[in-house]
Amino acid sequence: MDASASKLLRAVKFSGIFFFILFFLFLFVTYTNVLLPFIMAFVLAYILNPFVDYFESKGLSREMSVITLFVLTLLICAIFFYLMFPKIKEEAIVLQTELPTYFKMSKNMMFTLIEDIDKKMPFLKLDKLGKSLNTSQELTTRLTKGLPNYAGIIFNAVTNVLLTPFILFLLLKDGRKLRKAIISIVPNRYFEMALCLMHDINEQIRSYFRGRIIELVAVAILSVIGLYIIGIRYAVILGIILGITNIIPYLGPFLGGIPAVFVALVDYQTLNVVVKVVGMLMLIQFVDNAIIVPIAVGKTTNLHPLLVVLAVLVGGEMMGVLGMIFAVPLLGILIVTFKTLYRGFSEYRF
Repeated sequence: MDASASKLLRAVKFSGIFFFILFFLFLFVTYTNVLLPFIMAFVLAYILNPFVDYFESKGLSREMSVITLFVLTLLICAIFFYLMFPKIKEEAIVLQTELPTYFKMSKNMMFTLIEDIDKKMPFLKLDKLGKSLNTSQELTTRLTKGLPNYAGIIFNAVTNVLLTPFILFLLLKDGRKLRKAIISIVPNRYFEMALCLMHDINEQIRSYFRGRIIELVAVAILSVIGLYIIGIRYAVILGIILGITNIIPYLGPFLGGIPAVFVALVDYQTLNVVVKVVGMLMLIQFVDNAIIVPIAVGKTTNLHPLLVVLAVLVGGEMMGVLGMIFAVPLLGILIVTFKTLYRGFSEYRF
């Protein structure tokens, strides 16, 4: 086979594998709701697998190592909920009781702000906005009509919660067998490249999500402490929201900070406290980006910030919140796969 035909064959093979990966991503995006328990179990398996390996190195069988990890995880979760659940429940009950008051006060504040702006700048014609805010009953009607759909949402959530641990147990127990089965169907000439690709993807996923969970916990704890010091009510709930939304790169801290700023503004009705909350959130983000991220996450994706923002926006448009969370690791996996395949087909005569 001459050089030109060999290059053409490598290009065809490379394109075929690349389009297969794109097809897999298409299925992933299209059937996210169906695959959600598998996705969650897959991510958790990457995070927890080193602990299973540790227990196995101490002489336990693979099955007993997984069972031990499950028992310890349940014990830690039980202790956490025993310590935190009363406080979360107390804040949730108070918040549920006072939520209509919050909406009413925020609505009155918005009306006052619109009237002041409309008097000073009538050319903006903000009176139409005020009239639209006055029809809040329409929002209530829509929510009431949508109540029947909540049953389906709750059912899907319960199903995912029950399926995820079962799938996780099987992945942790038989993960090695699954990897060996995948490697066994790879032709010998692609064996080395397949091992390198699998190793790079494993490190990409494991490091990214393990670091993000550490970051989530750290940001949530710092947020709860900061809000409590300032004197913001519902500090625990708001801090947990800040920690969870912080998983979304760049946009998450802004989205998570909105409820905290809203509560501070309605409760105190002064910008001084709002400035304190915003300053505290900015300080936490500085600590997160300067200390927590370099240590916990590192440069696992090594992507340009603009590319990360674009991936998050596209992921959010295609898959909602889940898309915003998984967009960055998926993009990282695509880039790692492309580089590994390109290097393999360029340096070796496959």
